[in-house]
Amino acid sequence: KRNLIMEIESYNRQIKTLSQKGKTAYQDEINFCKGEIMIRLDHYIHGTGNTYDKYGDISRAEKKIAIKLFESFQGHSWKQKFGWTGQTKSSVRPLVKTYEAEAGLFDGLNASKLAANSYILNGFELTNNGCEGRIPSGMGGLNFLKNLDVNYNNLTGPIPSDLGDCERLEFINASGNLLSGELDGDFLSRFQTLRILDLSFNKLEGTLPDAFSTLSKIQDLNLAGNSFTGVLPPSMSALTNLRQLKLYSNQLSGDLPTYLSRMDKMLELNLSQNRITGSFEPLTGCTRLKKITLSHNQLSAPLTENLSALRCLELLYLDHNEIKGTIPPQICELSALKYINISNNQLEGRLPDDFGDLLGLKVCLLSKNYLCGPMPISVAKLRHLREFQLFTALPAGSMTQYDGFTKHNFERVNCWGGRVGIDNVSWIPAGMDDIGNIFNPDIIPRDKKMVEDEEEVNSDEWSDVDDETEEADEGSQKKD
Repeated sequence: KRNLIMEIESYNRQIKTLSQKGKTAYQDEINFCKGEIMIRLDHYIHGTGNTYDKYGDISRAEKKIAIKLFESFQGHSWKQKFGWTGQTKSSVRPLVKTYEAEAGLFDGLNASKLAANSYILNGFELTNNGCEGRIPSGMGGLNFLKNLDVNYNNLTGPIPSDLGDCERLEFINASGNLLSGELDGDFLSRFQTLRILDLSFNKLEGTLPDAFSTLSKIQDLNLAGNSFTGVLPPSMSALTNLRQLKLYSNQLSGDLPTYLSRMDKMLELNLSQNRITGSFEPLTGCTRLKKITLSHNQLSAPLTENLSALRCLELLYLDHNEIKGTIPPQICELSALKYINISNNQLEGRLPDDFGDLLGLKVCLLSKNYLCGPMPISVAKLRHLREFQLFTALPAGSMTQYDGFTKHNFERVNCWGGRVGIDNVSWIPAGMDDIGNIFNPDIIPRDKKMVEDEEEVNSDEWSDVDDETEEADEGSQKKD
């Protein structure tokens, strides 16, 4: 308690000195001192210690780099800057106070205690903190840096190559900035301990360097939303521990490389909105995959029976490609499948007879192909299906269903489809005018009375069809 009193008195003296120099000019420093006093008073009176941890000190070299980063990122305008003192525009020399990470930080610094009052700097956490400017050079001097999180700021310019000197880096997230230039191969090859690399949604360009062979420990790689061109480099075959690969919204081209089949730990792959060609086949070796998104590419090869190997698959989006052939019956073995979109391709033929075995299916989009009916009766088992368009490639009758499906309705469509000319039928959920609304959470279901009225109308229409068909059959018999 004596130390607390001495520290409170020291802060009071600082407030007095700063007020004499100019209360307005040093208001930030004064407010900081008052906050420190309140923390110590709370600890002194209540003895909680919950909000008070005596800070330690990092090395002079680390402090110098931290201050350089603070100045380069326009630290005086940050949203959170607790732990940085003297951080106003008028400050000649900002100071850095580093707290132990376990105490809970609000200053953007992560540190670990090395000794009684000695710390090592191992992370920057500046997510959405109003940072502007460039990542400064000299970061490579932080020998113990493990975490660099600067996503969702306004950082510009290239990534400094000496950042690769941080040999212990495990996590880099600089997504949602304005970083530009090419991804340097020499810089990338030095990250032997890196586990997560997220540079998505920046302005990076050029080809992906063939320098991934040393990144064998990486688990999440996200370079989406940039302007990368060319093919996936051969060195990516070394990423055998990869769990997530996200390269969507670039300009990548070429076939899916065969080495993808050896990435048996991968759970999610998203290469949508590129120019990928060839076959989906290499992915059938990734038996743990849960999500595959290859929408808006140029895939053309047919789907094969090897699709059945993806037993863990929950989401399959292959829409807006040029895939030919039929839907293989082996797709019915994907019992975990919940979301499927293979619309806007060149698929033909009927749905497999056992398509209804996909009991967990919630979204099924197969429209704008060359598929035809009649519908397999097993589809009546899809009780969880809510968002769907099955056949809309040819002019056809349509039928609207609400509150789930009934076996009676499906069998009726299946039985009469070929006889009355309905070779393809489209089901659209209540309240949806077009396929663009499928993922709109604000759609309000129609009330029960409206549903019952419309079902009654539908029932009458089908009764008329039944009567007309019976009359046609009788006429045909008389003619015979």
